[in-house]
Amino acid sequence: MIQHSVRAIGEEIEENEEENGSILQMLQGKQLEIKQQKADFCDSQNKIITAHENCVGALLQEPLVQYLMAGSNQLEIAQCAMFSPNANSDDRIPSEDGIVELKHRSKMSVKQIEVLCKILTE
Repeated sequence: MIQHSVRAIGEEIEENEEENGSILQMLQGKQLEIKQQKADFCDSQNKIITAHENCVGALLQEPLVQYLMAGSNQLEIAQCAMFSPNANSDDRIPSEDGIVELKHRSKMSVKQIEVLCKILTE
């Protein structure tokens, strides 16, 4: 009787281990899917933000914009305010998380656009 109970418990443990293995494989697959989705999202957002940065950069090169900005340091002040206190003025905030870096770049671009709008409408 005890042997039968021990055998039944052993079989139940084996079944649980097999089930746990299947669940682990499923979770690992989901983890890979999430990593791929994050990479795709970051790539997509990077393209959008880069396009915005390029448009702002091109606008800043326009003679009329340069004329209107002459003597105004608002854009530089806005850019400096976005950098961390210990960063060089041309460094981005370092990040191991691509989404954090994209968020920072997006904020920088939005701030530049806001300042340009303010300068152009004054």
